[in-house]
Amino acid sequence: MKALVYSLKVWATSLAFGPIVYYVLRLIGEPYMRGHGGGVLRFIGSVFLYSFIFSLPCFVFLTISVAVVNYLDITMPARKLILTVIGILLTLLPFFFLEAGGHWGQWAIRYAESYGSLIVTCIWIYKLEPVEKL
Repeated sequence: MKALVYSLKVWATSLAFGPIVYYVLRLIGEPYMRGHGGGVLRFIGSVFLYSFIFSLPCFVFLTISVAVVNYLDITMPARKLILTVIGILLTLLPFFFLEAGGHWGQWAIRYAESYGSLIVTCIWIYKLEPVEKL
């Protein structure tokens, strides 16, 4: 249950703030988008919807990973470091399926930057409750 709550916090936070961070990164990288202010909510909404759909399997894998890593007999920083690597790999996983040819476009890199940075930040900010050993 602790793994589910922790994973849900990490996933929900990155899902909620990811589209906003992606939009800001896109504004920085593509200055001509600044004139399209009317469609900001529609753009963020569509990014949120696609992010939700593509991140559901990763949420399941993250929950399983947190449960397994939490049972390891290692320090909490080591657990968080392992979860950081797993979080980065799970962030990149959907793009391997979407960009099967191996050529990532700028949109994929910005998605990976925005969601990856949020997931890593959330992994380290949220408290992971250790499992009591019997």
